[in-house]
This record gives sequence, structure tokens and C-alpha cells, in this order.
Amino acid sequence: MAVRAGERHDLVLAGNTVADEDPRLRVDEFLAVTEAFWREWIGYCRYRGPDAAMVRRSALVLKLLTYAPTGAVVAALTTSLPEGIGGERNWDYRYSWLRDSSFTLYALASLGYSGEGRCYHDYLARCVRETLPRVQIMYGIGHEHELTETRLDHLEGYAGSRPVRSGNEAYSQRQMDVYGQILDLALLYESLGGRLDEQYRRLLRTLANFAVSHWRDPDQGLWEMRGPPQHHVHGKLMSWVALDRAGRLLHDGADWSATARAVLEAIEADGVDADGGHLTQAFGSSNTDAALLLAPMLGVPLEPATLERTVAAVEQELRHGDFLWRYRAEDGLTGEEGAFLICSFWLVDALLTIGRAPEARALFDRLCASANDVGLFAEEIEPESGAFLGNIPQAFTHLALIASAVNLSLHDRHGSAGLAGSYADRARRSVGATFGWRGLWAALKQCRAPIRLWPSRKSCLAWP
Repeated sequence: MAVRAGERHDLVLAGNTVADEDPRLRVDEFLAVTEAFWREWIGYCRYRGPDAAMVRRSALVLKLLTYAPTGAVVAALTTSLPEGIGGERNWDYRYSWLRDSSFTLYALASLGYSGEGRCYHDYLARCVRETLPRVQIMYGIGHEHELTETRLDHLEGYAGSRPVRSGNEAYSQRQMDVYGQILDLALLYESLGGRLDEQYRRLLRTLANFAVSHWRDPDQGLWEMRGPPQHHVHGKLMSWVALDRAGRLLHDGADWSATARAVLEAIEADGVDADGGHLTQAFGSSNTDAALLLAPMLGVPLEPATLERTVAAVEQELRHGDFLWRYRAEDGLTGEEGAFLICSFWLVDALLTIGRAPEARALFDRLCASANDVGLFAEEIEPESGAFLGNIPQAFTHLALIASAVNLSLHDRHGSAGLAGSYADRARRSVGATFGWRGLWAALKQCRAPIRLWPSRKSCLAWP
């Protein structure tokens, strides 16, 4: 059907209809209600810094990636769009990763939204309750924990890129960073006025104890490599985060600090390149990893010089113009992939922390300009042509854009000190600066329903 400028054609997809009612007659009503919801939701956005239009657009994308009936936050709405045309790196991201969700909720909290965080905690509590003592890195939007990966070989795939997949075998991997992510998210929630009931605190205590017992174990890393497990430095950093946040959240006499010191000593002994003096992808490796750019944002007490050398090493090995590959080491898969867009925004943040603010601002502006015509980003990009690769829209890229915009705003107001500490510390500074502390407290009092391990049904709305 050809549609000319100014024309409109309505398409109604209905699972069921009311007898004697033509749903086409209610299209205008449905459209008006939908528009009103989205306009009201984005109206609560408290961000007032530069690039507000891009931030608001990304916030809308993140809200689109939430599932109101359960509170789940998905990584993407699509499956099997290739990370390299014609290759096998085609993954199903229609699930809720603990890591991606934590980053998403940090981004939304920095804009003044709390309801999504409350609903996600309820969702997570139910998911984890059904798999304890095992905690998966991701779950289905309806709390499913069996996400078996299957190949749909009867489908050709985008641009002939096979296989098309349903499910994601990575759900069975161990990735040590997720324990730190959950505890970090809990600290963020509580620091902005949320309440964690005793059952949920027991869950957090279980996760912290798991980190104590297993931080020495190798894992698959946050990039879900399908080769043998390694001692990924990012996973060790997040184990330190788990123990640090446990100490800040759980005041029950347990001493998490001794193990946290042991983790830090192991990183300094085995995770720093002997020649370059920078963090490495894994113990015993000479490669870098773009995830190391997160190190300055975690509050880990590493030497500033080590962090500066790490940023420089990542740029040297992985940067191509404005874009970065995640890593260049063997990962157990064939073929190539594009540059990972979230890594470029992580570089913006890292540059801010080491005194390269003008470079950070210029890079951020160029990254924003690489969005498509409706302000959306995919997971990856082809550095030479600027063509998008991978699933789209991707929560990772949009949440990172918001985080970088917030960090730039904090840096403008407070310098590098504005970026110090944890995600909770930065979110509190960001929201406090927007509301003013009296306004912030008034808003917080309206979101203090406790998180329960046995959740009740709640609305997932923003602060009024």
C-alpha cells in the first residue's frame, strides 16, 4: 500500500473483539489514550541539563522496554539481528538481564523516576526466589527461568544472517558481576528513599555471602563469551562492589571488609599488566576490555594513575575513531562484530574522571549525532559506514547516553568530585540538584513502599 504525505491508514491487531463492535471505530480513542500516557510519563522527567531532547528520547525507549505486568526490564525487543552481516553472532535479547536492568534503573533514577525500580525489585525477588541458591544472569519477562536456546533454521535471517535464535543459552552461565549489580541497585534504591524489607535484606545477605565464597572462581564475563571461563577483572571489581555495598546496606555485624580487601589485593597483584601498569581483561591476560572503563565509576579504591593508564590502554587497543570494540581477544565464536556503542559512552564517562572533560563533551556530541532519524540507537555500529548492527532499539546504548549526559551535567556543576563514589551517590546528587533537597524529600516520601520477597501487585508509575 502506498501512503502519501498527509494520508493516514489504520491497522488494528486484536487478539479478541467485543461482539458487535468493530475495533476500527475506536482507533482514535486508543491512540489518544496511548499518547496521553506517554506524554504524561515523560512530563515527569526532571533532567534539565544539555541535550535534553536526546535524554528524553532515550528515557522513552527505556520505558518502552519495561513490562508493566511484572516489572521486568528487557534488553531489546528484537532477536537475531546480526552483529556482523552474514555471521553467526545473532542473539535473542528479549529477556531481562540483571546487569542491563540495573543500569536502566540507574539511568531512570537519575532522571527522577522511582516506580520502575520498585516494580523491578518485586520482579527480581520473585525470579530469584524460584531459583535460589542459584541466581541467573537473566530471566524471562514472566519470571521464566528456563530460556533454552533453539535455532529456527527455516528462517533466512536478516540479510541472510543465520541462525535465527529463540532463547539464549547464556542464561546458564556464571557471571560474577551480577551479584555486585544487585547489591549496587539495592543501595541506589535505598539511598533515594526506597525501603527494603527484612526478607529482601536476607536475599542480599545470601548474595553477599555467595560473593565471599566464590569471588575466586572464573566466569564467562559480562560479554557472555562462549569459550572457557576466565578470571575476568571486571567480575572481580564487581565482587568488590558486592562486598562494599553489603557493608553499607546490611548492618548485622558481618565483616565484609576483609574479603573486599582480599579481592582488591588480588586485582592489584594479578589483574594489572606488569609492563603497562593498566588493568587487563582477565588475570594473566595482556588484552584489555572496554568494561574496564567502568572501573572509575564503581568507587573502587584503585590508584588514579592505574585508572588513567587503563583508559589509555583501552583506547589504544580498542578505539577506532569515536567507536570501540568490546575486546579483541578470542571468545569462542567465529566471525567479526561491529563496535559496541555502549563502550563509547563509557569512554565519555571515563574521560571525565581523568581530567579530559573537553574530549568527553566533544565525543558525546558526536555520538548523539550518530542516532538514526528518529533518535534510536542499535547495539552496535560499523565504524567506517556508520551502519547499525545488532538488535534495535537496545537498552544498553540508550541508558548509557542518559548516564553520560547526567555525568557531564554533574561534572559541569561539581568537577570530577561530582562523579566520585557509587551509582547511588551520583544519582542522589543528580536528583537532589534537580528537585532541591526539600522537593526531593517530598517526592521520596511518596515512594517508600517496602520491597518484599513475596511481592504484591503495584503500579509502575513515576513520582507524581
